[in-house]
Amino acid sequence: MIFESIYHGTDARILAMTAEEKEQWKKVCIELANTLRPYFPEVYYLEIFKKRFEDGGREDIFWNLWDAITRHDAMKNGNKQYQYGEIYLTNSFDMANSYAYGSFAFGEVGLNAYRMLEAAKFLGFEFPQNTRGSFLSDRLRTFAHDSPQPVVLTFHNIPCDNLLFDDGMELKGFEGSLIDGTCIASFKVKDCNLFDFNKAEIQKLPTQ
Repeated sequence: MIFESIYHGTDARILAMTAEEKEQWKKVCIELANTLRPYFPEVYYLEIFKKRFEDGGREDIFWNLWDAITRHDAMKNGNKQYQYGEIYLTNSFDMANSYAYGSFAFGEVGLNAYRMLEAAKFLGFEFPQNTRGSFLSDRLRTFAHDSPQPVVLTFHNIPCDNLLFDDGMELKGFEGSLIDGTCIASFKVKDCNLFDFNKAEIQKLPTQ
């Protein structure tokens, strides 16, 4: 069975990078997130900070932090849904659209670090100048604020057999409901080396 259309949301600046540049940026983002992570408690204790964000009128920063720490910890614990470096797709254009707008800080791996950085700044923490932490922070902030270019890539005629659910499970038994859109899901490509981004249609999205 075949998906007539399937989608990937990203940023055009990431698409323009070489494989080596992408790998370097991933390392920068993970190192920064690893550096920031000890400044926050386990996710189920984050509520102790919530009132400070509410009082400052920025409860959104709190929930973004919650999501970022949840994803980062899942990656560190080996959760298959958060192993960055895979190619992820979805059968929902709206979901891909959301991923595209969330890619302004170098995709989800960068967004995790950026949201921690944003929360730390709100709480009054900044790395001292001329430290590794300040260097990494400045690099990520510069990328995140430097004219994001959200795009959605559409791939056509992709066999279900080439995909797994994002947790690594096979699609067998769910193909019909996934193809007709009854079930919305995220997928990862079984073999990234066989997946050609040059065959995708690229739709530029309005900047926010």
